[in-house]
Amino acid sequence: MIRWDPATDTSATTRLGDLPVTKVAISDDGAVAAATDGRHAVIWHPGTAPIPLQDEQPGRLAVSPKGTTVAVLTVPTPSVHARLSTFDASTGARRRSVGLANQYGDGVGIPNEQTVAVTSGSGRWQRLRIADLTVTVRQEEQSAPPSRGISATSDDGSFTGFLAGWATVFDTASNRTDPSGYSAVDSSYTPDVLAIRRDGKWVASGGGGQLWVSEVSKGLNGNRRERESCWAPVVPSTWRS
Repeated sequence: MIRWDPATDTSATTRLGDLPVTKVAISDDGAVAAATDGRHAVIWHPGTAPIPLQDEQPGRLAVSPKGTTVAVLTVPTPSVHARLSTFDASTGARRRSVGLANQYGDGVGIPNEQTVAVTSGSGRWQRLRIADLTVTVRQEEQSAPPSRGISATSDDGSFTGFLAGWATVFDTASNRTDPSGYSAVDSSYTPDVLAIRRDGKWVASGGGGQLWVSEVSKGLNGNRRERESCWAPVVPSTWRS
């Protein structure tokens, strides 16, 4: 892993393990970072060695905006059930852990210091209170099967959605199945990745080296307001506003 400070143009490097790093998350000010390779998960503060987190098969993770909490989502396998755990970002100590239905293995985010959100990728989501991991918002009605499209969750968990012809975006603060908006996607290429901005107002998708950015709007007919379509070798997997 490489930590880069754009203000001073300095960087630091550390090693997580022998496997490729698959997920990285940071606090709003960049001071607290967390990463996983699917086998190990760590918290990394500037100038210190990474702090290992004791979690079995960590697949997704998030850091709270102020860098006080790290949430780790265990991706379900035939032998491991989905599980959400929260950790003290300063020490790496586990605070709480709760089992989840196996459908909640797609995304995790922390919208604020009190709330963590988990998503399924098929239009289901839950918001839980960080203090005790009790559910505060629950939307269990499936809106689309995962096999129909590509799913994404904004890096802070505020919005989730999927791409299946149209990009459909949902607000995880709501327990309603009504989408917060839709977005047109260029049909001339086959996208394989989707990103949703924190405010849910823009989405980006990419595939075959092409990047497509478009606005999210309420109706299906008036949202073909493409901002950019370009050839790009790299497509972002997370998007901050």
